[in-house]
Amino acid sequence: MSGAGATAYRVRWANGGGTAYPVYEVNGLPDKSRDHTGAYGYQIGFTASYVDPFLAQGGLQLDGSDFVDIDISTVGVSQIVQAKLAIYGRSYNTTASGSFNWQTFEGTGTTATNAVSNVAPYAWYAGDMTTEISPGDGGIKIRIKAGPSSGALVVNRIELCVQAS
Repeated sequence: MSGAGATAYRVRWANGGGTAYPVYEVNGLPDKSRDHTGAYGYQIGFTASYVDPFLAQGGLQLDGSDFVDIDISTVGVSQIVQAKLAIYGRSYNTTASGSFNWQTFEGTGTTATNAVSNVAPYAWYAGDMTTEISPGDGGIKIRIKAGPSSGALVVNRIELCVQAS
């Protein structure tokens, strides 16, 4: 959907009475044993907030109080030529655009500061994470956080696109 390549994994955030929960749309990876996505907070009692349903589709509020973890496996993938991580949404700050960053056991990456517009409608924003994901790894964890300038995003979908051989 993001146009960043062949979809290996995609999750959408749905509304459960103001609480955001993941709906798994695509897992095109050979090994699906670790397929899990969740939003987690830094405080006990955190609840993932579903926001922005009136301006656009709505989604997970991702800001300084929380992060998203995606657990996947690339077992059965022999080579990754390119990998892109994309979000569909916008900055959740009306006065500033934002960005996002990610971390795996292989390294870290980020989109450019202010790469994610604060203006509706929602759009896809992608970053190259080829060096942060390895083939044949049964224990990949991708941690995604909101970045500058706004430090707050509304995320409707997250997609990992992989060109593998």
